[in-house]
Amino acid sequence: MQSEYRIVVGSTPGSEEVWASGKVVSDASVGVEYAGPPVAFKTRYYGKVCTWDSDDQQWPWSAPAFWELGLGSNT
Repeated sequence: MQSEYRIVVGSTPGSEEVWASGKVVSDASVGVEYAGPPVAFKTRYYGKVCTWDSDDQQWPWSAPAFWELGLGSNT
């Protein structure tokens, strides 16, 4: 069973220059909120996650997924 997770977000797959959650003690697997700096309109972000189980065994990283904010205004 999952006991911890780590999320990283970057502007390219596999990078984490935008935000990294650090290792979070939690069994949450859905509804985890982004807690990084504000994101920009018309920008693609990539994220991936790894988890640890109750024996502190790290499981492989997920494949990167991406999201984009739609058209908008930064003003």
